[in-house]
Amino acid sequence: MKQLTLRSIPEELQQAIESQARAHGESLNKSAIRLLKQAVGLDRPSRKKRDLSAIAGCWSAREAEEFEDHMRVFETIDEELWQ
Repeated sequence: MKQLTLRSIPEELQQAIESQARAHGESLNKSAIRLLKQAVGLDRPSRKKRDLSAIAGCWSAREAEEFEDHMRVFETIDEELWQ
């Protein structure tokens, strides 16, 4: 495989790639390759998706765990309210 060096990457582009990497739980290199493949049309799904993942986004494992932690308060019963 060949290597490619990019120079003068705008700060907002770097931040966007880093954000994508965190969101997908992958390295910067893997994210950059994935995004480049998508941009040139080499990473098209073989089958049309029938869900909302393209517009709804996704959570990283850390974000999902944090959400679950915050939702645990709703799993407890306030005994005083049920008397």
